[in-house]
Amino acid sequence: MLLDELTDQPGNTLTGDVISALSGEDDVCLRTGHPVAETLALLALKIREVERLAVHPITPTVVIEDRGVDTVAVYQAAILCEHVPEAEPAHVARHVLSTMSRWRPQPDATVLLTGDRAVCMRRFADRIGRTLAPRDLRVIEQADILYAGLATAEPTATP
Repeated sequence: MLLDELTDQPGNTLTGDVISALSGEDDVCLRTGHPVAETLALLALKIREVERLAVHPITPTVVIEDRGVDTVAVYQAAILCEHVPEAEPAHVARHVLSTMSRWRPQPDATVLLTGDRAVCMRRFADRIGRTLAPRDLRVIEQADILYAGLATAEPTATP
């Protein structure tokens, strides 16, 4: 079963409404100025996805999730640490994942796809039809560094 990306949900759904609220400032990283509330909202949506799977008529044996809980943890850690510069982003990402594990199982495997950061950022900007602001570029760069660092630190575990 393939779970759609949260940001691809139509606006006439609960998920779409939450994403629209987080996109209110037209920020590509879903920042409204309340990073803890944003993190909790995104985690709640990820929990909702698992709950939907639990009532699915056929229990899936494989679930492929684009931008899953690992992505929420890494990006939100980068965003949260903008507000608390003395915080360690990898520690914050691990804390988000640990908190999340109370409500949904950790993924059995996470596949980290990498590419040239500059090329990826240009493609993203082209896809959304606008130039990325310097603050967006910083979050994307920090997330890329976090992904790589967590994968290196725990090569057999999910970040």
